[in-house]
Amino acid sequence: MWTTASAPTSHKGASPSPWTSRAASAQPQTSIEKLFMKKKRTPGLITDVTRASCASSTSRSSIRRTSSTMTRRRRETRDRSCVCRAALGSNGGNGGGGPKKICILGGGFGGLYTALRLSTLVWPGNNKPEISLVDMRDRFVFKPLLYELLTEELDLDEVAPRFENVLSNSGIKFVKGKVAGLRAKDEIGDDEEESKEQLGKVVLENGSEIAYDYLVVAFGSGTKLDLVEGAREHASPFCNLEDAIELKSFLRTSRDDKKAKRTVAIVGGGVNGVELAASLCDKYKNSINIQMLTPGGDILESYPKPQRQNAWNSLSLGRVDVRLGTKVTKVDVDPDSERYRLSVENVEYGKDTLLADKILWTAGQEPVPVPIVSKEGKGEEEGKESSFFVRNKNGNVLTDATLRMVGSSYVFALGDIAVQDGSQEKKLSLTAQVAFQQSDYVAWNVWSAINGQPLLPFQYQHLGDMMSLGASEATVALPIGGLNLTGLPASLLRKSAYVYRMPTLEAGVKLGVNWASKLIREQLQPSKLD
Repeated sequence: MWTTASAPTSHKGASPSPWTSRAASAQPQTSIEKLFMKKKRTPGLITDVTRASCASSTSRSSIRRTSSTMTRRRRETRDRSCVCRAALGSNGGNGGGGPKKICILGGGFGGLYTALRLSTLVWPGNNKPEISLVDMRDRFVFKPLLYELLTEELDLDEVAPRFENVLSNSGIKFVKGKVAGLRAKDEIGDDEEESKEQLGKVVLENGSEIAYDYLVVAFGSGTKLDLVEGAREHASPFCNLEDAIELKSFLRTSRDDKKAKRTVAIVGGGVNGVELAASLCDKYKNSINIQMLTPGGDILESYPKPQRQNAWNSLSLGRVDVRLGTKVTKVDVDPDSERYRLSVENVEYGKDTLLADKILWTAGQEPVPVPIVSKEGKGEEEGKESSFFVRNKNGNVLTDATLRMVGSSYVFALGDIAVQDGSQEKKLSLTAQVAFQQSDYVAWNVWSAINGQPLLPFQYQHLGDMMSLGASEATVALPIGGLNLTGLPASLLRKSAYVYRMPTLEAGVKLGVNWASKLIREQLQPSKLD
């Protein structure tokens, strides 16, 4: 489900690539190549497997011997890279006003990888911009590995390394804080004093401000808990580090309680709910009862049939009570047992009531709201005319094909919060795969906007789906002839992809060594049941 961080595909006649000053990167041709291309030894960035030297006659003769179509594509890429330094040197797009200020809001996959990509680009005259990354937490959370944190397969620092470690030696400034408001940038004025006032401002809750020339919004999304009465008060989401730590504490308490098995109800039969249920039954099936409630006629309804069947097998072995066609209508507390009470409606059996000790809500997601303040300091509710963000009714930021916000020249949005504007708003799946690919394009297009070069439209390439079904179990669907893997091979492929996708080489090596050593120990001494 992962894509490499190679440069976005340039179109014929596009501007020279900023990714490298000397060599052209050969574009990967298959999904497998994209999954396992060699990692460059710079913080968090992936380079292409091969490079064609601009001065190498051997590379030229080799290219001429390839097929005519691929020859033209690689020659065009090579030629653009060869003239990149000259184009950057003569380009006036940076305006000569000193380094630009780029502020990135949100340290998830989209925000962090955009920052890392920007930090490695070639800038005219070494006029590298000042890059600030803002997040309310001090750790980057690799969300697909939260399940491994639950099952104690991985430690906290492996799943959520600190930003100060991830960003060391990158030149990126990390600011811990919660965004209280955003102020628009004035695109008027020519003299130096007015130019200072042109900068936009990010206002934090502690009162500090961060000035910016270009703004990247990557707030992400959260679980939508207002769909059912009582869900916000009594149900727990599972979408961030705090949720995982709180759930892990509950599970440990349940494991230590020998009196009676507690019941955990998981609402939602999508990939998040299935992975969560499979992880819980793999580690804690002897200490808790697990129920899964979904209104649909099947789990993973948007996934290929082989993956659904693999998931069903794992849930059945784990004794998960899956109730299809069951809609939760209300959540409250039972006064007699003091347990949570779920009022449900089943398409066949009608209304019913279920009791649970823990409710995990995985159904529905919503974008994190973007706080806006006017120049007078008024919030958006006080003066909506001051809002410069273009959003749809759900709160998503509307962008054009280049991931730049509609009607703006300096605001970009990506990840869960972004939706491409059009007659039919295009909203991609809320996965790390999408955010990874978008981060390459946003970094490219911010560079292009600063240097007066054409922006590239985002082109998503689906590289398959992967999901965890336990410590050594997974299911993987690759877009290669409908190839589907399950069991240990799928688990190894999934883990390899995540090792490869860690933001730094050091983090990837640490994670890979940990997994490899645990696999060896498991083979020598089978793990004991919970």
